[in-house]
Amino acid sequence: MIINYLILFLKNIFFFFSKKGRPEKSLENFVLSPCGKYITFLGNNGNIILVSAQTKRLITTLKMNGTVTSIAYTKDGRYLFSFGGDGEVYKWDMNKFTCVLRFRDDGCIHGTSIAVGHQRVLNQSDIGESVLLACGSDTGIVNLYRFDSDKPVLIHTFKNLVTPITKLKFSHDSQILAMCSRLKKNAFRFVIFFDSSFFFFLKKN
Repeated sequence: MIINYLILFLKNIFFFFSKKGRPEKSLENFVLSPCGKYITFLGNNGNIILVSAQTKRLITTLKMNGTVTSIAYTKDGRYLFSFGGDGEVYKWDMNKFTCVLRFRDDGCIHGTSIAVGHQRVLNQSDIGESVLLACGSDTGIVNLYRFDSDKPVLIHTFKNLVTPITKLKFSHDSQILAMCSRLKKNAFRFVIFFDSSFFFFLKKN
């Protein structure tokens, strides 16, 4: 039932876009915002297409230079991160639909996957949270950033895989990062965060 509804929904969205003269031939790559407001499609030519989850109508389009290969929301849905085929990362303010930060992933030529997590930080006065950002490339390298005062700080580079990263995913509490490449058998790693240490586990079939 849910699958049939989703197929019908995508057909309606595609019909609406075709009437608007959009160049996209398919719309299978999309992400739902955690706040439930937006359905976010990866379009052509660096376009990120925002559709209202309630009305199913186009809200706006965010534009990157180059192509868009992966997107991920912060857990509150306030910010959207997008990764480009040119190796650049964009941070979007979803209240204003504007880019508030743009930087190049360290050493990356072609970005393939991105994931957003969070980390609890103990300050002098209270306990806060900082954003964790994992960026995977076509060389199999994954860079992990922490955002301090809205500035990305590279805290670790993982070189355990040698084929393009096709998927990155944090667990709900961001204590585990899964990384994989579907281009090679058993190309799967878990990264477990514990007291600033990293432990690697290879998934066995």
